[in-house]
Amino acid sequence: MVVLVSGGAGYIGSHAVRALSAAGHTPVVIDNFSTGHREFVSGIDCVEADVGDKAAVTDAVKKHGIEAAMHFASFINVGDSVHDPRSYYENNVASGIRFISALQEAEVKKFILSSTCAVYGSLGEIRPLSEKDAIQPINPYAACKRMLETVLTDFCAAYDFHAVVFRYFNASGAMENGDIGEWHEPETHLIPNILRSAKSADAAPLKVFGNDYPIPGGDGTAVRDYIHVSDLVTAHVQGLEYLLSHKGIHTFNLGTGQGASVLAVIRATESTLGKKIHYDIHPRRAGDAPYLVADSAHALQELGWQPKYSDLTTILRTAAAWENKLETIRNRH
Repeated sequence: MVVLVSGGAGYIGSHAVRALSAAGHTPVVIDNFSTGHREFVSGIDCVEADVGDKAAVTDAVKKHGIEAAMHFASFINVGDSVHDPRSYYENNVASGIRFISALQEAEVKKFILSSTCAVYGSLGEIRPLSEKDAIQPINPYAACKRMLETVLTDFCAAYDFHAVVFRYFNASGAMENGDIGEWHEPETHLIPNILRSAKSADAAPLKVFGNDYPIPGGDGTAVRDYIHVSDLVTAHVQGLEYLLSHKGIHTFNLGTGQGASVLAVIRATESTLGKKIHYDIHPRRAGDAPYLVADSAHALQELGWQPKYSDLTTILRTAAAWENKLETIRNRH
């Protein structure tokens, strides 16, 4: 299929582009490059436009013969969403609805949404989350994703439109060959920031947000389920193929089912790098849940999806290799 990939110059989108190509599909990227990187889409057909520009989306569908779409383009910083919710609702919801509408009106019938485990909020129970658990977003970022899930549910009920929603847990790592990886400015994700804090003895200590989370048997720091980006995008290709024989809307968690605390990730990085990581404890961040770990049985059973790269050692090794390359890229810029 010819697949329109919104945000295809970003972290996960660019990995999806490569996974689509490897599976024999033809990706076409639409990206406004506000946070994406042109280096990530060299040699790929690109439409430089905002996903909320319905005319640009319609033109792209006609010009390239688009048959399906994957939607990655969004703002992703939970803390920013709490402090500036308007920007998140405008960019993630309003533009997202225009993107979906343009596709549906142009008779593109297959759609995959990059969503988030944050839609579950904080359930008050320390256990893996399944797709049957209650939805209760605790920050505007998660609320935006939930709104798009609702829009898709209604579109799929009303029109000849079919979708897969993937609720990611913590995307991490980098492509095994070191071609691309995580590159956000500023960077707010834990693993890249641990790696950066380890680069020199003069680096500022890593900020650890909260060490008073009441998690039984824990160390007080938040627990997350880290899933390698290559495993995430494999699921997207499988989701696209799933839509060939499944109508309506289908929701899947993508995670490993294994949680790691912030301090556990720090210790694993120290072991991987052979370096001491210096950190300071700061107050919890607004909108952070204490424990987010996936029950991904549905994806394993329905899609035949099986994570291959998501052990913490592989995640850290590929992320560290990419960080070293990224330092060279930044110096060129």
